[in-house]
Amino acid sequence: MKIYLYDKETKEYLGCKEADADPAETKLQGKFVPLLPACSVLNSPPNYGENQIPVISEGEWQVVNDYRKNYCKADKDLNITPITTPGEQEGFYLVNVDDVSDIQKNPDKYKIANNIVVRKSDKEIREDLTKRRKTEFLKNFFKTSLGWIRRKVTMKNGVEKDFLSDILLAVKAGMEIGQNVVIITYKEPDFTLESDEKYLESLQEYKTATQEFIKECLMQTVNDFNYGKEV
Repeated sequence: MKIYLYDKETKEYLGCKEADADPAETKLQGKFVPLLPACSVLNSPPNYGENQIPVISEGEWQVVNDYRKNYCKADKDLNITPITTPGEQEGFYLVNVDDVSDIQKNPDKYKIANNIVVRKSDKEIREDLTKRRKTEFLKNFFKTSLGWIRRKVTMKNGVEKDFLSDILLAVKAGMEIGQNVVIITYKEPDFTLESDEKYLESLQEYKTATQEFIKECLMQTVNDFNYGKEV
């Protein structure tokens, strides 16, 4: 006769073995009576698949999902940890173990869909990259009627200055004494392309500052100041 063993903590099926005789009861009843140790039952578990495991509950077996062999789990930020218990992983998303290394190296190429972490399509990856390039560009440039202006400008001596706080006043002062002040502007990039310095240089144009341009720069300064404030 076989007995079926289960884990004390998780209650999951561990295997089976031939039962030993209970000496006292076997002698008393005059027939074989199995010795039933702790965490064992006589009823056999049902059949189960690769990512399943029987779990004992109130003396009866129930088949639950068991992802430990082929999956890890991830939170919403794609931080991955092993699965150590059977059953559903509430609050987490399944990750195929074969994808773990690539996810850790390239998290931007993956997404959560139907509670599973899956690789994005090539189209989605391209669209995300384009969006990130545009977001980064908008952090470093602002738009005027003359074109896009770089916020941080590297001078000939290598010193970096802020266009709005360090350079705009000089441009305005030059215009007030009748000078034609030429500034470097940029055409809007194609965000599907890599926006390295060489590409950005190819977008440069030389424009003469105007009063409208000065007003736009001052307005940008106000917008920067009010950013994130309740108005």
